[in-house]
Amino acid sequence: MKPYDPNRRYLGPENKPYLNKFIFAFPPNVPQLEEPWNQAAYDHDCGYEGEEFAGWMGWLKKLWYRSEVQFERSLVDDEFYDALCKPIMKLKREFKITPQQELEAYAYAKIVHKAVERLGFAFYKTGKS
Repeated sequence: MKPYDPNRRYLGPENKPYLNKFIFAFPPNVPQLEEPWNQAAYDHDCGYEGEEFAGWMGWLKKLWYRSEVQFERSLVDDEFYDALCKPIMKLKREFKITPQQELEAYAYAKIVHKAVERLGFAFYKTGKS
């Protein structure tokens, strides 16, 4: 993959601008999470490098076959969720987030994690950008 570009959005399916209109890059009520979540999404994409589960056939493989690659990618998904939660915890420790913002940020992190876990591979093509 190309080096991290802070001006590029990594959370959401690449080359699907109509879908990205409905997927926030960070919880709308916590703009402090924009940069760390973008970095977490980039790191997640790096973990998905390869072509094993690309496109429609990859989706079928994911449904029907259990493989080492699938297991590794599930670990990458779990690491992604941890990377989304860590900045929330940091903001809480520094008293830079309200309890309501914290709850909403964790809820959105869970939604993003589940979406990536279930559908992320469907939009992931080659791992090369």
